[in-house]
Parts: sequence; structure tokens; C-alpha cells
Amino acid sequence: MYLRTLAKLFISGGIMIKNMFKDLSNFINQNKLIEQAFEDFNFAFNNWKMDSPEHYNNVFGNKTIECMNVFVHEVSIRCSEWPECDQQHVVITIIIYDANCYIGEYNWFYPISENADPDDFFQIL
Repeated sequence: MYLRTLAKLFISGGIMIKNMFKDLSNFINQNKLIEQAFEDFNFAFNNWKMDSPEHYNNVFGNKTIECMNVFVHEVSIRCSEWPECDQQHVVITIIIYDANCYIGEYNWFYPISENADPDDFFQIL
């Protein structure tokens, strides 16, 4: 009896989690968050290229970002200020690869708990 109840809870919890991810996906698509993240990534990348031309040339040489494999690697929900979880964000991580080599990543934080602008973190090796 205990295992049957546990199995029912596990199945219903799995359905709830699937629905949560479906809702997250709908939220991301309706608010065009992937597009916004890529726009902000391009802005941050171009700023880095202009502000750090030597570092850019060391990393990319004569290649452009268009020659790189740039893609969304991860989408997640993050709660900060535990245990109150006062800050909640959708986090979109964009990865940059060249010839199967990790070059860097861009993390974009979209606030869902407050009326604030998105934040980001850009890192190139």
C-alpha cells in the first residue's frame, strides 16, 4: 500500500513538474525572452570587442562571432535570498564554442519577481 501511494505521488509530482516547464516555455515564448537574451548578448559582445580589442584578437584572431557556434545551452528558474526567495529570475545561458572548444558564456537574468531591467554576466576565457 505504501509503495502504491508513493508511486501515485511521484507520478502526480512528475506531471506537475512537466506542467511547470510547459508554463515556463510558454512564458519565455510569449515574452520573447530568447530573442531579448540574444540581443543583449550581441550588445555585450560588441562592447567587449570594442573595449578589449587585444583580448578579442587573442581569442578570435581574424574570425568573427558568426563563425562560432553560439547557442542557448540552458534555461532555468533561479530563486535568490533564500529562504524568502525575494528575487526570482529566468536565467538564459548562451554558450560560445569554436571547433568543439569552449570559449565563453553569457548569462542573462530576467526578473520575474519585480519590475526591473534584466541583468547579465559575460565571460570570455
